Amino acid sequence: MQVNGTTSAQYWQCLGVWAMAGQPVTVTVPSGVSAASGARLRIGGWTDWTYHKTKWYRLPEMSRWYSVNGTATTIGSATGGLVYLELPSGLSLGTVSVQVS
Repeated sequence: MQVNGTTSAQYWQCLGVWAMAGQPVTVTVPSGVSAASGARLRIGGWTDWTYHKTKWYRLPEMSRWYSVNGTATTIGSATGGLVYLELPSGLSLGTVSVQVS
């Protein structure tokens, strides 16, 4: 998948892949996309924590993020979900190729 690596604001790019619950996926990115650049990978788009609720209708936290720790990062989640690449503002990487396996 091709992703715009030039950012004026922080954003999440959905990679179009669903990570199955409990199954690891490996995301491969170019060397310019790294934890040093502030890039992260996320499984699940649910960022509303519900710990404060007196009754839970689902788990209170269903989104999990990981720092990009090299060109290939293996991630997973107990609940599964869509896989996102989070890019910070101020990157000038142009079009970057991302692979999920």
